[in-house]
Amino acid sequence: MNRQNKKTLEQEAQEFLKSEIPTGDVPSRDYFAGAALSGLLASGKYMRSDEIVNQAFCISCLMLDHKKIKINRLRLNP
Repeated sequence: MNRQNKKTLEQEAQEFLKSEIPTGDVPSRDYFAGAALSGLLASGKYMRSDEIVNQAFCISCLMLDHKKIKINRLRLNP
């Protein structure tokens, strides 16, 4: 796609709204990555999409590790 045919963000958003939303369970890793991605995008700090996605999944892994540690502590100290 060349620059003249490139879609605007608004056009992409309108097409997305028309698309079917998948149903079903979302894996925890993806859910946490989505939450982190939302915050990263809102910060305006990142410009490259691959950098943002990579950072979001790194944060997601940290959240899952924290969740495992918390669950293990509760099991050991009821």
